Amino acid sequence: MNWKLFFASNLTFGRKLARLHHVNAIFFLILGVTGLVLFSSYYRSVFPTSRIWVKDTHIWIG
Repeated sequence: MNWKLFFASNLTFGRKLARLHHVNAIFFLILGVTGLVLFSSYYRSVFPTSRIWVKDTHIWIG
């Protein structure tokens, strides 16, 4: 993954599509991790106050 691709301005159509794909993959990863954290009963019992922050982050990104 080329990090310069995220900040470049003059891109061809194919590179713009690749950038969009990478951004969507990052969002999907974050949604998957936060979804599993919210589903976990262990996390609910150990970290009840941070669950609200994780839930809000999950909703905002979704």
